[in-house]
Amino acid sequence: MTQSQAPASEWQCPYQPSGETTLRCAKCARPLMVKDARRTPIGYVCPEYVKGRRATFFNAKGYDYPLTAILALLGGVISTVIFSLIGDLGIFAIYLLIPAGPVAGGIVAEVLRRLLKKRRGQWSWLVAVVAFGLGALIVLGAPTLYILARTGMLVFAGSLVALIGVGTAIATLVARLRL
Repeated sequence: MTQSQAPASEWQCPYQPSGETTLRCAKCARPLMVKDARRTPIGYVCPEYVKGRRATFFNAKGYDYPLTAILALLGGVISTVIFSLIGDLGIFAIYLLIPAGPVAGGIVAEVLRRLLKKRRGQWSWLVAVVAFGLGALIVLGAPTLYILARTGMLVFAGSLVALIGVGTAIATLVARLRL
């Protein structure tokens, strides 16, 4: 039995109150400070119980984070190349990129979810977002820096339009992977 599933009599809670109190944890019956209490449907519980319950939702393995980073980086590169091509169409590309960003973010999130077999890590969403953003930076930043170094002029109107797609894709990626 794990700590979160063990009855209160078997599980010893490591929480220690910082002063005198009459409030007790509903699970381990230890004294509980009002400032540390977490309200639940069964009563007030200590922070250690909440931490143990939260940990049961995350079941990622050690190799899931690097795999998430690699897949999200590839997704960011591929999506941003497509966004850049759409961005070269001009100002009307905004109308195409507003729906294309969430579609790309949703596809990357679904690929991650299926390849990881629905395993979740507490920080998987953050790893995916940083890797996706890094992929976008590689695609949008490298040509811009090259043009700046060669000509001394900053020409990146298509890149700015592509940032709309990248931003909406990242927002969708966070929403799909965090919940």
